[in-house]
Amino acid sequence: MAIQDGLAALITYLKAQSAISSALGTRVFGLELPESETDDMPRKAIVCNLAGGMGYASYIDVYKLRIDFYCYGETPYEASEVWRTLKPILRDMEKNVTSSTCLMSAVHSGGATFTRESVTEWSVVIDSWLVEFKETIVS
Repeated sequence: MAIQDGLAALITYLKAQSAISSALGTRVFGLELPESETDDMPRKAIVCNLAGGMGYASYIDVYKLRIDFYCYGETPYEASEVWRTLKPILRDMEKNVTSSTCLMSAVHSGGATFTRESVTEWSVVIDSWLVEFKETIVS
């Protein structure tokens, strides 16, 4: 049996948060920015990229994903606004079931980096979190 897709559940969860949907619409993506979005960039968007899982050395059906959140904006200030919108949502995330996956918690893993993408020069804030979820389906 394959483990649940914690990243997909997290993206669905984030899109459902009113603060994010009002600021970004549905522009929350996994792994990379879709090519169809690049023509309209830079603008507010979040890309959730896997940064290596923590896992557990046991038989507990819980897994921790380390995720780098790339918070984009037209300007450095707008990228910072996206990050400031995302941070409390992750910090305050309580145990919930999204897409038959139980998201359990999110813990800040490193300080935010305010920068620009090296090729595109788009403003971006990168922040790392550990997101814990159950590996088995929750009904």
